[in-house]
Amino acid sequence: MTIDYPRAGRSGVLRFLPSWRQVLALGALGAFAVAGFVGVVYAMIELPDVNRAVLEQRTLLTYRDGEELGQLGATNRTIIGLDDVPVDVRRAVLAAENRDFYSDQGISPAGIARAAWTNLTGDGLQGGSTITQQYAKNAYLTQERTYVRKVKELFLAVKLDQERSKDQILEDYLNTIYFGRNAYGIQAAAEAYFGKDAAELELAEGAVLAALIRAPGAYDPDDNPERLRQRVDYVFSGMLEEGWASAEQARGARIPKIAERETDDRLGGPTGYLIETARRELLAAGFTAERIDQGGLQVRTTFDRAAQGAAVAAVKANLPEGARQDDLRVGLAAVEPGTGEVTAMYGGPDYVRRSVNNATQATAQAGSTFKPFTLAAALEQGIGLRSTYDGASPRTFPEYKRPVENFGGSSFGTIDLLTATANSVNTVYVDLALDVGPRQVVDVARRAGIPDSVEIEPTASVTLGPAAPHVIDIANAFATFAAEGRRAEPHVLLEVR
Repeated sequence: MTIDYPRAGRSGVLRFLPSWRQVLALGALGAFAVAGFVGVVYAMIELPDVNRAVLEQRTLLTYRDGEELGQLGATNRTIIGLDDVPVDVRRAVLAAENRDFYSDQGISPAGIARAAWTNLTGDGLQGGSTITQQYAKNAYLTQERTYVRKVKELFLAVKLDQERSKDQILEDYLNTIYFGRNAYGIQAAAEAYFGKDAAELELAEGAVLAALIRAPGAYDPDDNPERLRQRVDYVFSGMLEEGWASAEQARGARIPKIAERETDDRLGGPTGYLIETARRELLAAGFTAERIDQGGLQVRTTFDRAAQGAAVAAVKANLPEGARQDDLRVGLAAVEPGTGEVTAMYGGPDYVRRSVNNATQATAQAGSTFKPFTLAAALEQGIGLRSTYDGASPRTFPEYKRPVENFGGSSFGTIDLLTATANSVNTVYVDLALDVGPRQVVDVARRAGIPDSVEIEPTASVTLGPAAPHVIDIANAFATFAAEGRRAEPHVLLEVR
């Protein structure tokens, strides 16, 4: 056989351009080669054993010295049959994740094309995954986001679709998918969010669980109720489009009552606040709830065991006589100057009984702890520590609505700022705040570390601390003073691997 190239009977550049027959032949040859390669790879692939070890990994938290602080994410799963999942709930999951599940071949060419376009345009690795692909990834592969893993996922999904029934794939999927709240599988999720068996779930409850699958942390009902609402609407719109729900059901869709998040006994005592603070910081750093609860992370925190023990002991030793820890809201935070590392924290006596952290979440009026910000503003303006003011009590100020009194009514006469600071003299500090300007006091407080989320009114009373920051805000601001003005953001994570 001879190949007519360069082409006879043609002149110039046309001699080197292939004919349409040649293009067609080469295209066909390439298509056959690709098809043959895919066929060989597909024939060689065997479904591996389900990778259950990956699903069971927990996240370990340690003190800064490497000793264990606690764990996150004990696997919570109960395997059930597909018949134990109401049809409406199954359809809600399909509406959320894969409406063509029962008619596709395990993969979605349209979804793959959409994902490929998103990846090529630089928006990151896009999923575009069917339910079969999701199950293949969770059961057989790692959670890494690479093109190689994606190709493996496609071949495994097609193989699964050929070797197992759709109902079996859906059953396995519903038993392995993560729903948040440390719930793996539809049965554990039904218990975690609604306190019932999966067989007892109603349509609206199933729609909520289906909405959570895409990103449990992002749609958590406690943290992001509006985003959950929007996702549930998407589920119902899909069910309406597929004829699985009536227009009346879609219009009347409401978020059902969701059970309170159950706390784990491992979070009991003061240590529970440390563990939960680390979890929140992991989420803020971009780790998903799924990665935290099952990803086997090794997390070294900033907490110092000796300092933490001393913090708990200090709280107990300084309770008023006869008072119980449950009667008071005590919070403590120790921040290392210059680094922002939180070395100790006391959020309360028992996280299980009260999950609000008194050091990072609860607020109280700052009181006299705001006076150092006024003093710092005065020093910046050249007012020295030996400057004298009238410490009499009470005193009246035009800018103040009522007379200002010192604690216990004590009157000091003319004193310098050192004495006024040592004795926390209110009348001197109101006078000083007016001299330097309330806005300057606010500015110093912000620069020291009081966040913008804390409302501070620039009035004469600012120095007496009517603002209500968190304990950790004040601790971090004072750490800025100790670091000679070098401010750092408070944090509890040292290393994550």
